[in-house]
Amino acid sequence: MKQITLVFLLVAVSAHAETMGWRIPFDHLTRNLWPEYQAPDHRVPVLKDHPAKSAFFEPGDRLLDAAQLIRPFLSLFDSGEIPEIDPFAKPEEETNKFPEHLLCDWIVWNERSEMLVAGGGPIQLLLLEKALDLESLPSCVKVTACLTTEDGETQTLSVLGRSGERFSTATETFKLEVAPNLAFDWSLIDTQFAVDYHRPNGEVFSVNSSTTLQHDQAVPVASWREGERGWEVTLSAIGLTTYGVPFQEIRWTEVEGRLVTSHSHSEEVRKQAV
Repeated sequence: MKQITLVFLLVAVSAHAETMGWRIPFDHLTRNLWPEYQAPDHRVPVLKDHPAKSAFFEPGDRLLDAAQLIRPFLSLFDSGEIPEIDPFAKPEEETNKFPEHLLCDWIVWNERSEMLVAGGGPIQLLLLEKALDLESLPSCVKVTACLTTEDGETQTLSVLGRSGERFSTATETFKLEVAPNLAFDWSLIDTQFAVDYHRPNGEVFSVNSSTTLQHDQAVPVASWREGERGWEVTLSAIGLTTYGVPFQEIRWTEVEGRLVTSHSHSEEVRKQAV
């Protein structure tokens, strides 16, 4: 009886359909294919109708059938190497086939939203995301330092650079130098930093340290206080792709007819649980 119940639950879970989308550039899908597929062309079919009713689609959206482009990734992603291949090869020329029951029901590219959207069960969507190799997207980090002076004034410095590199910015009174490293899952940013604050009386406060930042969360990293007077510096950072999309906004899910990021949906679930 226990075995029958377990099988039933597995079938029920796999049958539950979901819709997900990823804000990734089209060339991320074509970069390993033959040169003629480096941009959309007439061989990538355009769908006449939307594959499903979804908040990911709006009337007039031009959708490309991306299933053929994705199949090679699904067939070869676990080998660690994706050779140059033709996704539009004839069936008899295919050498690597992915089990049909593990394919999503449909996969499209929405030109308006610049998102890859797919519908299917949780397992199918998980395999698709694994094949997309999102961790390989070029990344950069935007770091923001906020100085609140003893007079209550606020100065803000923001600087953008590649993850793992050192970069800096400065004004006459405030300087920021950082070397952030974005974690592989984009959740944390290990940051080495140096902050200089030139006070009006000529004194210079310097702080050289390191901290771990969560996505877009301000953390106090330096302060000084004498009586009721003092100053404070907070640091925040956000990881994003080199085409300007924050990593927290790459993965989207449709929940009860509305689109939410996986990050915001997880926060909602956590708050409801508390």
